[in-house]
Amino acid sequence: MNCNDQVVTIAKIVSGGYGLSEAADGRKLFVRHCLPGETVAVEITEEKKRICFGPAVQVRDLQVLVESGMSIKAVQPVDMFPQTHHLETVAMLEKIDNPPNSQ
Repeated sequence: MNCNDQVVTIAKIVSGGYGLSEAADGRKLFVRHCLPGETVAVEITEEKKRICFGPAVQVRDLQVLVESGMSIKAVQPVDMFPQTHHLETVAMLEKIDNPPNSQ
């Protein structure tokens, strides 16, 4: 097994039907075709820094991450395209050692 191969337990199903789990280093993993409580071998094949498009999707995704043990530290608007009315936002999150929803 290399560092991208791990065995994880699926905590719950989240938006899009993905199973949510956590890597050994704390990264959140979205796993296809699994059920809550299932232990699966995964290979991390892709890492995304940008996970959503549009404010409604960002709110939904941030809610999933907060419920799974992350804390929102900052949200910053960024005007990447000043010639348009579009505005991007970037959220900085931090892992919580003892999240409120933990057993």
